Amino acid sequence: MSGTEPEYWAFGEEDHFSATEPEEAIGHYLEACDPLPETIEIHGYSKVIATTEGCHPLEHLLECMDEEYGDPDGGAPDETDAMRAAEKAFLAVVEAEYMPWACDRVSSETINVKEWVEKHGKDWRL
Repeated sequence: MSGTEPEYWAFGEEDHFSATEPEEAIGHYLEACDPLPETIEIHGYSKVIATTEGCHPLEHLLECMDEEYGDPDGGAPDETDAMRAAEKAFLAVVEAEYMPWACDRVSSETINVKEWVEKHGKDWRL
């Protein structure tokens, strides 16, 4: 899941997004075109919203500790209420602070190149 408003603009599926405004992406794209196309399709992307759903760090930590310190004949130690509260707080901080790299396409628009160049007043090769 991602935000609904585009944060980045690009053409096609790119590995790295740098244009934060559609005009910036269109200008860079057109600079590399010879001749200029009649239309281009630009896509807006938004970073995915990271979630910790399905993550169980307490379970993994207890397994790790049990391997090192646990009774070889006994089961894993029980989780306590304090442990579960600490895990919940930890996951909330990670979810709030984690900056995802992945983006989803949230919009697409076909641009008439001639109209775009006339509107933006650039000395393009029309």
